[in-house]
Amino acid sequence: MSKYVKNQHGFTIIELMIATAVFSLVLLVCAAAVAHVGRIYYKGIVTSRTQDTARRINQEVSTVAQFTGSSGIRSTGPVTLSGIDTYAYCIGNTRFSYAKDKALGTGLGKSAHVLWKDSHGQTEACIPLDLTQTIPGGADGSELLGPNMRLPIFSVVAANKLVTINLTVTYGDSSDLFIPEDLAAVPAIPAYTICKGLLVGGQFCAVSSINTSVLKRL
Repeated sequence: MSKYVKNQHGFTIIELMIATAVFSLVLLVCAAAVAHVGRIYYKGIVTSRTQDTARRINQEVSTVAQFTGSSGIRSTGPVTLSGIDTYAYCIGNTRFSYAKDKALGTGLGKSAHVLWKDSHGQTEACIPLDLTQTIPGGADGSELLGPNMRLPIFSVVAANKLVTINLTVTYGDSSDLFIPEDLAAVPAIPAYTICKGLLVGGQFCAVSSINTSVLKRL
């Protein structure tokens, strides 16, 4: 009687461990790639929203400034209200109350409002509103910034028929995302105007600056 021995081949423990390690490494690489794409997408959204906000504010101010007429452009500030240095531009029948060193939101270093637009009589004193209030002014007012946005630079200067608007809108949940203020540098670095360019705890920073000039039509 002949005996047949059937050879059975399988994986050894070492081979299984190597295969598992390779598979785990592939999964980690794929997960890192997906996370990186997600961060790039989110950063793009943050940058786009910041730019859109800056353009919208510039358009709001430009439109009002073009039809200012003889009433001119008045400004006030800083005025300390509820512990926040607040400023105001009164252009025609519109007032822009704003804070330079606060982000929109709740918590440390933030304010309920940062750039509030409302109607204002041309004969009334140009006084900024208390931006810590839920509704700083009348029912016709509105906030022009989005959550975690700041307005570190905002100026409206009139020279005869020409009005120059200079503004910077930034986004950043934490002040650690920005290069510290250095007014002695050349050129000077105002607070909250330059991102560090580093990812901090999954957070992003964005800066959008606009400088434009418009001619008065009245």
